[in-house]
Amino acid sequence: MKLKDETYFCKTCFKEIKEISLHSILYKRKYICRACFQNLTPVFCNFKIAGKSALAIYEYTDFIKEKIYLLKGAGDIEIATIFLDYYRWYIKLKYLGYYIIGGPSSPSKINERGFEQNEMIFNFFNIKVHHHFEKVIDFKQSDLKKEERNKIIDKLKLVDIENILRHRKILLVDDIFTTGSTIQAMIKLLENIGKFKIKVLVLSIVKKHTT
Repeated sequence: MKLKDETYFCKTCFKEIKEISLHSILYKRKYICRACFQNLTPVFCNFKIAGKSALAIYEYTDFIKEKIYLLKGAGDIEIATIFLDYYRWYIKLKYLGYYIIGGPSSPSKINERGFEQNEMIFNFFNIKVHHHFEKVIDFKQSDLKKEERNKIIDKLKLVDIENILRHRKILLVDDIFTTGSTIQAMIKLLENIGKFKIKVLVLSIVKKHTT
């Protein structure tokens, strides 16, 4: 008697994933249906930040804003699987050999949530993200005035520097790119401790940077 194949449901719309595609053939386990994936609005926007090559996978739309909130604000860790479902191997191959460091978080927020969102999104697909940036004081970038954003570097610190210095190629990853102030501060802090080949990968980017 033949056992029934395992059934997979979209983590977004909760409907059964039935489509046959190259993605479904390559990956037995699926997390998001094709329709919901299109709502993530892939743009693959290449840009420069502080002279470094950067790539944004999605446009920061209301849809992706809601999904990131479900992860960060509501603690829905299942939703973390949808963001890189279609691009897991692309990222692994494109950034092969890079030491991946996530965006800054406050220790209190990590303790409150029980996880760090960038690590959750990437580590699920065995893309190891390391935690080296901490917020000295807890802040939300969108709440900061322009002059305060320019001083974000004063609100961050590097931890476990010895492990960073073991690597020469570093990929910085974060979930949302708005003004770039945080990424620029991260790059500056790294350049203060050594010479690295730095690239940037962000999950989503606000529309003004894609036009």
